[in-house]
Amino acid sequence: MSEHMNTNKTTDALSESASRWSAGATAGWMLALFLASFAVSSFLAELFQMYFHLSDTEALLEYMKAHGDVESMLMMALSAVLLVFLWALVRLKQKRPFTDYLPIRSVPMKHLFLWVAAALALALAMDFVTQRLGLPVSSFGEDIYAKSMNKWWLFGFVVVSAPLLEEMVFRGFVLAGFERLPFRDAPALAVALAAFTWALLHGQYHAHEMFGIFVLGVLLGFARLQTRSLVTPLLMHAAINGLFLMEMAGYLSV
Repeated sequence: MSEHMNTNKTTDALSESASRWSAGATAGWMLALFLASFAVSSFLAELFQMYFHLSDTEALLEYMKAHGDVESMLMMALSAVLLVFLWALVRLKQKRPFTDYLPIRSVPMKHLFLWVAAALALALAMDFVTQRLGLPVSSFGEDIYAKSMNKWWLFGFVVVSAPLLEEMVFRGFVLAGFERLPFRDAPALAVALAAFTWALLHGQYHAHEMFGIFVLGVLLGFARLQTRSLVTPLLMHAAINGLFLMEMAGYLSV
């Protein structure tokens, strides 16, 4: 009986693995997604130029410097299109529900609370170390907060749209694909690789800040593995970004 159950588990695991893109294919699709983001950004920029009656891309960039809400709208629209692209990639590989590849399962509230608390504690600890060591802090956060007139658009992008897209991509699609690497410790390596690629996405920050993002990415990845759900890292990411906005609000109100 026990042998039969173990055989079933092995078969299920192999079936689940076969329904994912390989590590190499995942890396290739990530590059395609990256290139697609540029193409979609250009297309959306054209639409925004027409809507706001602007002459060219340079005029749009200047307009967004004075109207940060437009930048938030553009990034939210880009995130929505890329999520559709991601959905198509998953459906191309398997015909089962989207959530079979990118698991969105309920997690006990106690576990969610502990993981979110851990993420916030780590983020605050890194802020404390940065201040104590006198390390430089990127002005990116201050800039986007200051130029945003309607903070709800900024909230929608930073706390909802960005975490949703990034967790679906990095702790979802990328991690699932890299778990198929032919190594015994493939899940841990997949977490590290997903965190590394996620950190590279934040090139607007200083090197030490990007390292901190990598560390946070590792925590998000292990939360995804431990709870077997993207809900956990998604809420952790949203909480970290919410803390980021609160810090910006407090800093600029001094």
